[in-house]
Amino acid sequence: YNAIMKLMSRYVVIQSPRIDRGLKILGIESELRVPTGIVYEGREIVLFGFADLIYRTLRGDLVVRDHKTGTDSRRWNKDTVEANFQLLTYGGMIWRLRGEAPKVEVNFCSTYEYKKGPSDNQFLLYSHSHSEKVYENFFAETLQLVDDMLHSKPTPHYDDTCARCQF
Repeated sequence: YNAIMKLMSRYVVIQSPRIDRGLKILGIESELRVPTGIVYEGREIVLFGFADLIYRTLRGDLVVRDHKTGTDSRRWNKDTVEANFQLLTYGGMIWRLRGEAPKVEVNFCSTYEYKKGPSDNQFLLYSHSHSEKVYENFFAETLQLVDDMLHSKPTPHYDDTCARCQF
């Protein structure tokens, strides 16, 4: 508990100046629900998730952030943020709900790394801006995959490889 309180206090000290310079918080742990238009067994499939933080910068940019608390920050870089399914999904959902393509970012607040002692890299932040076309294509491909999965006839397969089933 004490280690976590020290970590969170340090995080707030570092983040507060950014907020004080004009970030506008739009949502914390925001529930996202996006109807897909796909009906299965009489019910519409809805994409659902919780975005850790949604905010607008002083310049007016819309941003969705995912906080990583138990992840080694060395596994992340600009390329992994760009291709991350969770961030693409949240960004795509916000794009569908608001009609605006948000920047996606990941921020680290790891208790595992804090045990080694405070460092300048402790609260790393990686971000990426996707175009509306990227969100549109990602969303269309995801919905197609969901529809394919719901309407497939899986072949029973009983070993660890699942080699004959595309899903």
